[in-house]
Amino acid sequence: MRATIVSIYIFLLAVLQGVAQPVEFTLEDRDRIIRTEVRLEELQKQMELQFNDVQRQFNDVQRQFDDNRTFLYWAFGILIGIMGSMFAFIIWDRRTTMGPLLRAMEELKHENHLMLYVARKYALKEPEYREIMKNAGLL
Repeated sequence: MRATIVSIYIFLLAVLQGVAQPVEFTLEDRDRIIRTEVRLEELQKQMELQFNDVQRQFNDVQRQFDDNRTFLYWAFGILIGIMGSMFAFIIWDRRTTMGPLLRAMEELKHENHLMLYVARKYALKEPEYREIMKNAGLL
């Protein structure tokens, strides 16, 4: 048991000495880090340029959608205006057309009423004509 504890102790000392030894940092390592930083900066600039290009394209597409939406608003507005004008014209035309027709119809009713009055007066004098009017349901 004592032997295993001593062997573990020696093993730990060997590991700790290996970990504790400083790693030498050479000039080549420093140059490699500088080159890596320069590459990272270049990549960052390229990514920024690509991002700006994508953002510009997105803004162009958004502007086109806005232009199309504005065009549709105008087109629908014009169509609705034309349809409203057409309905107003139809209503106006109906009223102007119906006015003379209604007046003519009233005149015809009046004339019919006068003719019926004359026919009834004549039926009072003529018995045969009176019989015809009774059969027709006009007396």
